[in-house]
Amino acid sequence: LKGPVMPTSLRLFPPDTVMRAAYLLPGGTAIVDLGGPTVTEGWGTGSHQELMAIYSIVQTVTANFPEARTVRVLVNGTPDQTLAGHISLARSFPPDPALVDPKSR
Repeated sequence: LKGPVMPTSLRLFPPDTVMRAAYLLPGGTAIVDLGGPTVTEGWGTGSHQELMAIYSIVQTVTANFPEARTVRVLVNGTPDQTLAGHISLARSFPPDPALVDPKSR
């Protein structure tokens, strides 16, 4: 959520986004609870950026915690329909390296 290391890369989340909590359920689903004014009040971004933001979390969690097989995103502690109006958050997301690393295609 801090933003890109490379200054030429696009920031995936609004700067006021915070991670409220993260935990792992038995069975391998990681829960990531996001908050912050922009995510809470309506983030006006496109579908591609929303998908990349979600999968940046999914890939980070599953790469760093091998026991996490899928990631579910919450907003302010509750299942929300979407982060920015395009991608459904009704399910958990499995990793998909091809979405965030073109070399893995």
